[in-house]
This record gives sequence, C-alpha cells and structure tokens, in this order.
Amino acid sequence: LTHLRFQNSELEIRLKATQRELEAKSTRLSILETAQVSVSRAQKPIGGGLGLIFREFVGTNAALGICIALHSLKISRRIESGARSPTGLSSEVAQLRKANQELSVKFAQLQMDLDDRERQMRAMDRLQSTSRSATDFSELAVLRRELVTVKAEKETEIMNLNAQLEKIKLERNETNDKLKEVTNTLAEKSNLLRLTEAEKDKELMDRESLQKKYEVVLTQLSDKTEKVQSLELESSKQTEEMRRQKAELDDMRHHATYLQNTIQERENRIEAVEKESFKIRDELVNVKKHLSSLEAEAKGLREELAYREERLRQLQTQHSDELSRLRTANQEQATRNSHLEMKLDEKEHELKTQSSELRCQADEIARLQASIEEYTNRLTISQKRVEERELRLKKLESENHDLLDEIHGLRKGNTDLESQVDSLRQRLLDRQDRPGSVGPAAAMSPPIRTHHSVYGASTTAVNQELDRVRKQYQEAKTLQEQTQKSLEETQIQYDQMTVQRNTLRTQLEQEIAKRAQLEEKLRANDDQWKLRVSQAIMCLNKEIERMHTSSALRDRLPDSTSQQLLLADLQVRLRQVTEERDQAKDQLAAAVSHTESTYLETQQQLLLEKQTLQQQVTNLTQTAHNATSEADRYQREARQASSRIQQLSRQLQETQSNCDAIARQRDSLRDQLDQLRRTSGRPGSSALSSVANLFGTGGGSSYGGRPASAGPGSYENLGGYGTTGSTSQLSRELDRLHREHEATQQQLRSAQEAEESSRNEIDRLNKELQQMKQEVEQQKTKLNELEQQKHSLESEMAKRQTEDIEKSQQQQKELREKLQWTEQQLNEKSNHVENLSHQLNNTRQYCSELEHNVNEITQRLNSAESRSQSQMNDLQQLQQLQMECNMLRNQIQMKDSEIQRYTIQLDQLNREYQNQQRQMEQMTIELSTTQANLTQIKQEAQQLQQQQQTASAGEMGMRRLSTDSMGRETDRETIHLLQAEIKEAATTRQHLEQQLDQLQNELRLTRAQLEEKAHLLESLEDNQLKQQSETVASLQRDLQAARAQIEELGGSVEPGTNGKASPLKIEIDSLKRELIKREDTITRLERECQEKHVRRIEAMQAQLRRFEDEAANLNKVLDEQRAGLEERDRLIRQLRSNQGQASSVELEKLRTEHAHCKEQFEQQAKRINTLAEQIESQSDEILAIKLEALTASLCEKEANIALMELTAPKNAASNQALEKLRTERDQLQTQQRQLSNTRAMLAEERKSRK
Repeated sequence: LTHLRFQNSELEIRLKATQRELEAKSTRLSILETAQVSVSRAQKPIGGGLGLIFREFVGTNAALGICIALHSLKISRRIESGARSPTGLSSEVAQLRKANQELSVKFAQLQMDLDDRERQMRAMDRLQSTSRSATDFSELAVLRRELVTVKAEKETEIMNLNAQLEKIKLERNETNDKLKEVTNTLAEKSNLLRLTEAEKDKELMDRESLQKKYEVVLTQLSDKTEKVQSLELESSKQTEEMRRQKAELDDMRHHATYLQNTIQERENRIEAVEKESFKIRDELVNVKKHLSSLEAEAKGLREELAYREERLRQLQTQHSDELSRLRTANQEQATRNSHLEMKLDEKEHELKTQSSELRCQADEIARLQASIEEYTNRLTISQKRVEERELRLKKLESENHDLLDEIHGLRKGNTDLESQVDSLRQRLLDRQDRPGSVGPAAAMSPPIRTHHSVYGASTTAVNQELDRVRKQYQEAKTLQEQTQKSLEETQIQYDQMTVQRNTLRTQLEQEIAKRAQLEEKLRANDDQWKLRVSQAIMCLNKEIERMHTSSALRDRLPDSTSQQLLLADLQVRLRQVTEERDQAKDQLAAAVSHTESTYLETQQQLLLEKQTLQQQVTNLTQTAHNATSEADRYQREARQASSRIQQLSRQLQETQSNCDAIARQRDSLRDQLDQLRRTSGRPGSSALSSVANLFGTGGGSSYGGRPASAGPGSYENLGGYGTTGSTSQLSRELDRLHREHEATQQQLRSAQEAEESSRNEIDRLNKELQQMKQEVEQQKTKLNELEQQKHSLESEMAKRQTEDIEKSQQQQKELREKLQWTEQQLNEKSNHVENLSHQLNNTRQYCSELEHNVNEITQRLNSAESRSQSQMNDLQQLQQLQMECNMLRNQIQMKDSEIQRYTIQLDQLNREYQNQQRQMEQMTIELSTTQANLTQIKQEAQQLQQQQQTASAGEMGMRRLSTDSMGRETDRETIHLLQAEIKEAATTRQHLEQQLDQLQNELRLTRAQLEEKAHLLESLEDNQLKQQSETVASLQRDLQAARAQIEELGGSVEPGTNGKASPLKIEIDSLKRELIKREDTITRLERECQEKHVRRIEAMQAQLRRFEDEAANLNKVLDEQRAGLEERDRLIRQLRSNQGQASSVELEKLRTEHAHCKEQFEQQAKRINTLAEQIESQSDEILAIKLEALTASLCEKEANIALMELTAPKNAASNQALEKLRTERDQLQTQQRQLSNTRAMLAEERKSRK
C-alpha cells in the first residue's frame, strides 16, 4: 500500500514535469513563430516584387499562390526544424537567396525573349521595307512612324521593367540587410535560450537527484516502518499465544492437582483396604504379576511415545525450516510484487507518453487534414481556372476556324481577282495593238507582279502559323485530358484520405474511451486500496490501544492469573492479526495477478493500435506527399498551359497582323489601280476606270467614272469605248469584283469584331487578375488576423502557465505540509516503537521473574510456538494422534469394563468375607456353647468317671486318641490349602504392585518431558526476545538515520520505483511454477500424512489385539481367583463342620490377612479408577485436538478451493484439481462428523456411569 501511495505521487510529479516541458515547448514555439512573422514581414516586399514580375510575364496568379503556399509550408517546417537546430534560419535565408537568384535568372530569360522578339520585328520591318521599296513614300512614312511608336513603347516598357528591377534589387538588398539583422537577433536569442535551457536542465537534474535521494530515504523509512509494524504484530501474536498457552497450562495444572488429590485419596483408601486384606495377599501377587506385564507394555508404549515425540520435534524443525523457506519465498514474492508495481507505474508512464504521442499524432493528422483541405480547395480553384481556360481555348479555336474560313475566302477572292486581272491584262494587251495603249500596260504590269509575289509569301506564312496553332491546340487538348485524369485520381485519393481520417478519428475516440475506462478502474482500485489501508491503520491503532490497555492492566495486575489472561489476550490478537495479514496478502496477490493480466492485455491492445496508427500516419504522409507532388505537377501543367495560351494569343496577334498586311496589300493594289487610272489619261480607258471604281477609288474624269462606294449595275452610264458588248462584260466583271470586295470587307469586319471580343476577354482576364490580387490581399489580412489571434492565444497560454505555476507552488506547499505531517507521524511511531521496546523489556524482566515459577507454562508456550511454526505437520500428527487416542479410548473402555468387573468381584468377595465373618462369629458362639456343653459334659464325665473309672477307663483313652489324630490331619490339610491361597494372593499383589510402579514411572517420565519442554520454551523465549530487541534497535537506528536524511533534504516527495526487473511474462511464469511446486509439496505432505495415519492405525490395531489378549489373560486369572475363593469357602465350611474346636488364633490370622488383601485390592481399584479417568480426559483432549485439526484442514481446503475458483484458468487440469480438493474436503467433513459422534457417545457413557 505504501508502494502504491509512492507510485501515485510519482505519477503526479511526472505529470507536472510533462506539463512544464509542454509549457517550455509552447514558449519556444511562440518565440520561433514571432521570428517567423518578422522574417515573413521582411520577405513581403520581395514576394510583392517577384509577384509583380511573375504576373507581368506569366499572366496568371494561381501558380504563384500555390508556390507561395508551398514555400510558406516549407518555411514553417524549416522553422520548426530550426527550433531544434540554431542554423535553421541561416539555411532558410540561403534558400530565399537561391529563390531570388532563380527569379532573376527567369527575368533575364524573359528579357532575352523580348530582345529576340524585337529582332524578329526588325527583320519583319526590313522585309516589309524591302518589299515596299517600290511603293509609295507615304506608306513607308506611316510604317516608319508606327515603328517609331512601337520602339518608343517598347523602350518605355523596358525602362519601366528596368526601373522595377532596380527597385526589386534595392528591396532585395534591404530585405537581405533586414534578414541579416533578424538572423543576428535570432542567433543572440537562440544563445540566450540555450543558456536558459542549460540552466533549467541543471536545475531539473539537481531536483531529480534530490527527489531520488529523498525517495530512497522514504522507501527505506516505509520499509522500516513496515518491519516495525510486522514485528509489533508478531509480538502481539506471540503474547496472545503465550496468554492462551498460560491459560491452558493453568487448566492443566488444576487438572494435575485434581488428579494428584484424587490419587492421594485413592492411595489412602488402598492403604485402608490393604490393612483389611492381608489374607488376600496371595491373590494380589498374581494380579501384580499381571500388572507388571501391563506395565512393561506401558513402558513400551511410553518409549513409542518418546520416539514419536522426538519424531514430532524433527518434523517441527523440518516444518520450521519449510516455514522459513516459505517466508523467504513470500518475501521474494513481495519484492517481486513491488517490482511488478514499479513496472506497472513505468508502463502507466509509458501509456501516458504514448497517449501524448497519439495526441501529437492526432494534431499532426488534423494539420495534414487541414493542409489536404487547402490542397483540395486549391485544386478546385485550379480546376475552375483550367475549365475557364478550356472555354477560352474553345472560343479561340472557334475564332481561329472563323479566321481560317475568312482566309480561305480571301484566298478565293485573291485567285478570282488574279484571274480577272489576267483577263483584264489580256484585254489591255489586245487594246494595246491600238495606238497610245502601250505605256499604261507597261506601267501597270510590274506592280501587279510584285503584289502577287508578296501575297503568295504572306499566305504561305499564314498557313504555317495555322498549322503550328493547330498542333499547339492538340497538345493543349492532350494536356487538358491528362490534367483531368490526374484531377480525378487526386479526387479518389482525397476520398480515401477522408475515409482514413474518419477511421482514425473513430479509433482515437475508442482509445480515449478505453483510456477513460482504465483510468476509472485505476481510480476505483486506488480508492479500494485507500479504504483497505485506512481499515488496516484503524485496526493497528485499535491493536495499539489494546496493547496500551493490556500494558496498563499488566502494571495494575501483577498476579500470575492476570498475567496469564494478558498473555492469552495477546495470543488471540496475534492470531487475528496474522489471519488479517494473510488475507491481505492473498488479496494483494489476487489483485496483482488481475492487474498484471489486465495491464498485459491493455498493453498488447495499445501496441496493436499504435502500430495501426503509425501505419495510417505513414500512409497519410505518403498520400500528402503524393498530393503535394501532384499539386506541383498540376501547377507546372497550368503554367505550361498558360504559356501555351499566351503563345496562341501571340499567334492570333500574328494572324491579325497578317490580316492587316493583306488589307495593306489590298490598299496598295487600290493605289496601283488609281495610278493606272491616272496615267491612262484617254477617254477610251473606261475599263481602267471601272477597275479603279471597283477598288473604291473613283476619280472625276471626263468619262464619268463612279466612286468606290458605288454598287453593282452602276456601270451602264459609262461612255462607249469600242463596242457595247465589251463594255457590258467589263461592267459585269467589275460588279462581281465589287461584290467580292464587299465580302472581303465583311470578313475583315468579322475579324475586327473577333479582335474586339478577344480584347474584351483580355480585359476580363485582367479584371479577374485584379480580383485574385484582392483575394490575396484579403488572405493576407486574414493571416494578420490569425497572427493577432495567435498572439492573444500566446498571452492566454502565458497566463495559464502562470496560473499552473501558482497551482504547482500551492501543491508543493501542500506536499511540504504533508511531509511535515508524515514526519510527525514517523516521530510518533518511533516514540511508539520506543515505548513498545520499553514494554518488551519490561515483559522480558517479567518473564525472567516468572521463569522459576512457570515451568509448565513455558512448556506449553514452546509447544504453542512449535504449533504456530508447524501448523500443517501438527495438524497431520494430531490426526494421527486422534486415531491413536480413539484406539486407546477403546482399550481404556475395555479396561474400564474389566475394572468394573473386578470391582464387582471384589464386592462379592467382601460380601462373602463378611458372611464368613458372621459364620465365624456364629461358630465362636457355637464353640462357646459347645465349650459350655463340654464343661457340663466334663462334669458329667467326671461324675461318670468317678462312677465308671474302673469300667470305661480303657475305652475312653482309645477314642480320644483316634479323634485327636483325625483332627490333626484335617488341620494340616486346611493349613496347607490356606498357605497355597496366601501364596497366590501374594503373587497377584506383587503383579499389581509392579503395574502401579510402571504407572508411577510413566508419570515421572511425562513430568520429565514437560520439564524439558519448559526449558526449551524458556530458551526459545530468550532467543526470540533477543532477536526482537536486536531488530528493534536496528530499526531505531535506521529511523534515526532516515530522519537525519529527511532533515538534510528538507522536502517531501513520495518515493517512486526506479528498480528494473525482468519482463512480466518471465515473472508470471516463475510465479506459476512456484505455485505448482507448492501444490506438489502440499500433495506430497498430505500423502505422507495419510500413509503415516495408516501405519499408526495398524500399530494401534496391533496394540489393541495385545490389550485384548491381556484382558483375556486377566479374565482367566480372575476366574482362577474366583475358583480359589470358592474352594477356600468350601474348605472353611468343611473346617466349620469338621473342626468345632479350632483355635481362635488361626482365625484371627486369617481375618487380618483377609483385611490386608481387601485394603490392597481397594487401593488397586482406586488406582485403576484414577488411571481410567486420566485416560478418559486425555482421550477427550485428543478428540478435541483432532477436531480442531480437522476444522483447520477444512478451512485450508476451502480457501484453496476459493483461490482456485478465483485465480485458476478454466481448463480440464484446473477442474480436476478442484474436484480432487472437493473430494478431500468431503472426506474431512465425514471424519469430523465421525469424531463428533464418537465424542458425544463418550460423553453420554460418562453421564450414564455417573
């Protein structure tokens, strides 16, 4: 329980340490985030300048936004890594410089592209200049002006770009300077942080070392207090057992005194009987012989008892060794339990660390999910933009198709015009045969040829451009399809990641629920243990109060009886405390095994869940990397598509420029026609005027030419030139040409409209770009708001940290107060231990005073200690003794029946002797009467003699001689018979005396054994008291040392568990093996006990048979004695009938001998009765002991059954073991019932006898 308390305190300390680490990490993160904010503020102008360049040269902001986001993510990761390494910011600055260099390289490439385009424009200008060398100077001037304006615009643009580049360079330099300053400040701050962290680490190490020292001291204190408590419990138990044994000794002493008194009374009676039964001495001699044989047998039994007692002592020593081994095993188990509890604490700490890791992983998963959502939003935006670009591409394709159709129409119109021009040329050639028609034709031919060559070159270039545009369009289509496929794949992956996220959330919720359940279970277990500890403390306090009361009573009552009562109370309390300790140990073992199994299961589940989470996190990271790579690829594709769109727009511009060139060529043709019309100058040149009118250049000639706006059919009013048919054909051709010209104008208008629509689209795109810029600014504002929120959160975290620090300080104060309280308790306990040591010294003195007076009490105490040390062996031996006692009881019953029969015979003999005495009195009376008669007869005879002296003198002498001779012979025969009877009585008396001597020797031996046991008890008490005094002194020293260490440390932290032990599985297997070994030893001991019981039963049966034989011999002897008595009575009767004149001296001798024999017989009967009573009491005690042993074994069996049912797994082997235990329990119950029945029968028999 103390270990659990210390472990709970250690867990609280670890939680506080982890909170402090989290607070330190949060402060570091806040510092790094502020540094990052400063760096990002410094990098804003660079990003703005680069963004302007990127927008100007690329045209879209999607790729830039994605790059910025990725760059910010990289910066955040690098800053996070920089929190761990101080060189992270310098590497970040280097990477920013690299990015600036790359952007500058890209800008240089774009500038080179512009230079190339300028060169191409110059080349085109040169080609146009060469092609238009023969054209009008006005056209050249216009072109030059346009070129000058374009050059000026380009130069202004270049100047603006250079100015912007210079500004960007200046801003970059400023930002570099700012970055250097920031890096310097960050380096200084990092150095300061390192110093502060080093100081904090040193302080933490010092605190941990102090805490470890203090924990070691507290563990020593707790162990020593536990030892003191255990010693107190053992001393209380021993005192209780001593009291109980003293009470038993007093009972035995009273019983012994009672037996001695009864023996003395019976001896007095026997002496009285011996005085009366001198005549029956011969019969008693025979009885004594028989008793001597019985005494010899009793001696053999005593020797067997001594051997058994020696065997019991050996078994007690073995059992004490086994108990010591079991105690060492229990101590090892306790240490292992402590190690297991330490491991449980470590595993709980690991679980907490794992839970924190899982929380971190959950935070990372949430962050990844947020980033994935951002990626998905960006992807959706990019998809929308791609769709918009596809729509624009489709529109451009439709416009390109329209332009191609227009170009085809223009080509057809050009071919028609060429054919008409050729036909006109032929007509002109035909008319040149006439005078004055050569110059205009010659003047007209070269410009037409030049126009044809230029127009053919322009059409080929347009065709090439169109083919190139088609190819680019197809490539864009393929890219669009690929992007759509990749977008679909990313959508699928995103769905998978969302599913995984949901599963991870569910798993996290399940783990949180499991953790909550485990915490509730642990709290419940803590509450239970606290309740148990409180109950144990209450019990100990009660025991201490009882000890105080008992000590007070002992001081008040110094008598032997009060001391015995106190010892009995102490023994009872010791037993109760030992039982409670055993129950607590069993409960602890069960709880530890249950907690180990639950902890292993939870650990396995957590490991599996951790592995699955790690796999899922790795999958998520892989998917995130894939998503980032795909996003980069999409960005690249979007950039390529934007560049291709720009190329297509440029191609469209080129096609527009080509269309403008065609229009210009048309204008040049129109000018040429005007020139031809001017140069013709004749009234007959109506065809040329019609051609000029067809191209829209009418001149006010005398021939009535129409303007360019004239419609078809307006050539009928022309003057005649040649025949009317030719003029009508020319008018028709001119109408057709006019219509074609109108169609080309319409096509040009449609192209202009397309250009306007494209310009509108460009304006719309610019507006969208501005909107995107606004959105970016909004996002920046949001970021600023988030930063403000972050600062507010940091301030709140700082407040919370201060509050937590205050709480921790309060907790430290409370812990210090608790330490002081515990120190006070320790002081009180030390004082109590000292008082107990004084009490033990007083008890020792008191015991030394009682040593001389209480030898029997010490013997019983020794036996009680041996019983307490070897309960199992004693129980088994008691069962054996119970069986033997049953046998002895039966034998005693047989002997009692024989003794009763002997008493009945003695009563009959006494009655017969009284009858004989009465008969003798009657015979004396008769003798007196006969003497009186004889005197009368003598007088008469004297008278007759005087009368007949002479006559009958001879006859009377002969008669007297014959009668005297006959009387002497009969007297001799009776004397011989009486002598033989007297000899037989003497032999029986000697036999009975021998039996009495044997019984006395047995009593002496038992007294000697009791004295030896008393001496052993005294020695054991001395040894135990010495050991206890030594242990108390050592504990006092340890407590003093621990107090000194506590005073040196000056703080109070409960100890933790720093011991490393073997894995849990190995320990569980070893414990299981030890349990199996103990069960095997228990079964082996039970078998041995059963075998011993069987052997003893057989020996007792053999002894019973011998006793039966001896009883039969005694019966025979008694029958012979009866026959002798009958013969003696018959002889007495014969003597009465034959000897009327026997002497009174011989009768008195016979009476004295008979009285002496009677007295001896009564004494023997008294001794036999006392022995029978002793045997009955001993048998009753043996039965009680056996019943107690059976009850103890039943309790043990039931406890084993309960433990098996609670702890053992549900297997066939465990079920068989349970069935075995139950059968043994039933057998023991049947034996208990039999013994209780036999005891009741014996009690009833005693009552009936009384």
